[in-house]
Amino acid sequence: MFKWYFLLFAIFFAGCAYRQPDLSEPYGIIQPLGGIRVLKVNGERVFDITGEYVLRVSPGKHTFLLARGHNEKTPVEGTESPYSQFPLEIEEGTCYYIEPGLKYGLNNLFFGTGFKEIVSWKPLIKKQEKISNYKK
Repeated sequence: MFKWYFLLFAIFFAGCAYRQPDLSEPYGIIQPLGGIRVLKVNGERVFDITGEYVLRVSPGKHTFLLARGHNEKTPVEGTESPYSQFPLEIEEGTCYYIEPGLKYGLNNLFFGTGFKEIVSWKPLIKKQEKISNYKK
């Protein structure tokens, strides 16, 4: 009986998540770097069991809810929230690499030796490039 509940829960959980476009449909790719996690795309939860969060996204304007790693204490620059709303216009056949832009403060815990602490972050597009094996 427990197996059936678990199976139904898994189907429901995966069914409520963001659906990536098929390879036969037009798409762009979002690849977060530096520990950024994509939590939602246009308000729909991202369900990724691999932990890589490389997403195919249909072309157009999208809003991504991003978090930096599993550290939910460091706020996004200019806010008190650790989550970032990141709007991005996706072009067909393009891969976007997103990384955290870190802002450092000075941590003088060890007698002024200058260990740096991260005081805030913001998502930045590191580079964007055409997908080499993309077929229309």
